[in-house]
Amino acid sequence: MNKYNNLEPFKDEGKTYRLRQWMNVVFILSALVGMGVYFWVSQTTGLYIVGAACVLKFIELTLRMMKL
Repeated sequence: MNKYNNLEPFKDEGKTYRLRQWMNVVFILSALVGMGVYFWVSQTTGLYIVGAACVLKFIELTLRMMKL
């Protein structure tokens, strides 16, 4: 019998695991701040903040896909 089950969560413990977790936290917070700025202060500034958050998320995604 296979020792790994398909339903078992993927064990991700690469070298960049902690860095990627912090990047995810910063992404979520900056996306929330960007949405708040977009709706209550300035749409242009809010879009810049959310865009920067998306760039951060793409960097995190790249690190995860490269399995570093």
